[in-house]
Amino acid sequence: MRPVSEVTLRDGTRVLIRPIRPGDKDLLQEGVNRLSPTSRYLRFLHYFERLTPSELRYLTEIDYHDHFACIAISLDPGTPNDGAALGVARYIRDSRQPSQAEAAVTVVDDFQRRGLGSLLLSRLAEAAHDNGIEAFVAYLAPENPVVAHLLRSVSTTASDEDGLLRVVVPIGDDDPGPGNLAILRAAAGGEVEIIPRSLSDLRP
Repeated sequence: MRPVSEVTLRDGTRVLIRPIRPGDKDLLQEGVNRLSPTSRYLRFLHYFERLTPSELRYLTEIDYHDHFACIAISLDPGTPNDGAALGVARYIRDSRQPSQAEAAVTVVDDFQRRGLGSLLLSRLAEAAHDNGIEAFVAYLAPENPVVAHLLRSVSTTASDEDGLLRVVVPIGDDDPGPGNLAILRAAAGGEVEIIPRSLSDLRP
């Protein structure tokens, strides 16, 4: 994986993508503040004003092997966005099936549908592949019609688990960002909701 890279979004915005660090707690909190209340709830499963200290530790103090996250930071001098966190992609390895990891990507509302989610997912898939992960797992709300359309158009498997669709998204050996990641890209663009099962222990 490229540890640090500069990319340009479709609208010309320059963005730095790098692994998240323990010192990014304030940056992450500021990014979460830019999420709409709905996006915030769907990502963390409860309404809140600020992340708790334990949540911030969990989300930034990671081992980069079983728990990995990369963050996108705006490089847009002279604008209010300069230096702001625009998105995060994360995986957490399944201890019961070490070749799989729960994955999610979050992009602030006003930067969705600009290609940032796809770039973050590509970096996440590269890191996952380097760390021996063969597939991402995502939990989706089955009533969303976009989900049914995506499942018909990609090569993946889905099963029912506690009323949610558990979707397994393979990571290709040659291309760490294959078409199967369309489901996660749709989540980054706000079209489908990924239910973050791995954060359940952090809920109040």
